[in-house]
Amino acid sequence: MTKPGTVDRYITALPPIARRYATRMRSIIRQCAPGATETISYGVPGYDFHGRLVYFGAFKNHISLFGAGRKLTVDFAAQGYKTSKGTVQFPYAERLPVHLIMKAVQGRVRENIAKSKK
Repeated sequence: MTKPGTVDRYITALPPIARRYATRMRSIIRQCAPGATETISYGVPGYDFHGRLVYFGAFKNHISLFGAGRKLTVDFAAQGYKTSKGTVQFPYAERLPVHLIMKAVQGRVRENIAKSKK
């Protein structure tokens, strides 16, 4: 697979179910951080807002949110999602927990703004 140059190309190249989840994840992130810059980094979509914000990546059976922060992944783990070092996996067999994802991204936005003011 060739490296996508844009988030649009990344999403377009995905299988249908992964494309739906990636499109929704992108929408959630953009809603929570409207001023964020989209990039492709580490081969996946990433967002910068006063520094690195979050990334997401689509895989065979799940979509992952990277950079959610260890403190914020506790909420996901409590809900039964697989987590590891600031990363959360959302199986395609389940609906995305929009409210939890929004909480995580909004938390990262607040963290980045606070860091940028120091």
